[in-house]
Amino acid sequence: MGLSQLNATIDCDELCFWGKINGLKNDYYIAVGLKFVDMYEFPTKTFFWALSTTFEFKEMPSLNTQHCDKINADTSYFLGEPTKTIFSVKKEGEEGEEEPKAEDEEEE
Repeated sequence: MGLSQLNATIDCDELCFWGKINGLKNDYYIAVGLKFVDMYEFPTKTFFWALSTTFEFKEMPSLNTQHCDKINADTSYFLGEPTKTIFSVKKEGEEGEEEPKAEDEEEE
């Protein structure tokens, strides 16, 4: 049902179920929208995610390689909480407390 609702609201030529990521508290369902029109060799891909509790798909944020080393060094279990903080990041010129980053900002 969540995929049908997503398909009705996005502009793509094909919507596919990509897979499921198991978490300790929630699971993530991943879908990919493909757009073939006006693409010379490869379709444009847009990824979407939904929690297993709501099945409301949202577009994944664009990749940010700024924190790759910290994310790759994280060995904790995947919880399935998009608002969970993985690590803190200091703002420029600030001392002391660091501002937390949400998990969904680093994920996808």
